Amino acid sequence: MAKLLLLLVIAVAALLYFPQTRPLIVERTRPVLDRVFTWATTDEMERIAHDLVAYEDAFNEFPESAEDFLNWLTEQYQADDAMTDSWGSPYAFKRSGASFTLVSAGPDEQFGTDDDLQVEGHRSGGSGRR
Repeated sequence: MAKLLLLLVIAVAALLYFPQTRPLIVERTRPVLDRVFTWATTDEMERIAHDLVAYEDAFNEFPESAEDFLNWLTEQYQADDAMTDSWGSPYAFKRSGASFTLVSAGPDEQFGTDDDLQVEGHRSGGSGRR
């Protein structure tokens, strides 16, 4: 299965190399790519949520706002692509008491639509192992 997927990726990359075929290839592969991107983005958001809770356990600190969350992402992952979903949109962060939500705008790159992806997390309360 992995070899087949690799061959598919190589074929798509080769076809994208030629400018006249790019729009056609992107249009035809969009449904498949969106599924792969959805899986990858959800997986990444789950990892980020886990890391947020682990960070709180270790340092007894937790982002208070969306801006704090983006600063935390920058410090923790130090890569521009870690701050965005698979479609290039920044992650949104919402905090409500002991819970938090990470949101991706999804394939349409617009927040507040049906294709948004969300991962709920629950704070541990921090153990303060400083």
